[in-house]
Amino acid sequence: MISALINLRNYLYDKNILKSCKFNAFTISVGNIALGGRGKTTLSLYLAKELKDLKPCVLLRGYL
Repeated sequence: MISALINLRNYLYDKNILKSCKFNAFTISVGNIALGGRGKTTLSLYLAKELKDLKPCVLLRGYL
C-alpha cells in the first residue's frame, strides 16, 4: 500500500501536477541513519545550537 502511494506521488511530480519549490537557504538533512535510537534528534539539537546565529529552522516529519 505504501509503495503504491509513493509511486503515485512520484508520478504526480513527474507529470508536473505536483510542483516542488526552491528556497534561497542552506539545508542540512539529518535522516536515513537507520532506525530510531541513532542520535538524529541529539545531532539536530546540537547543530541548531551551534548555528543559532544563522537562525536555523528545524523541520520534523510526522510518522503514521
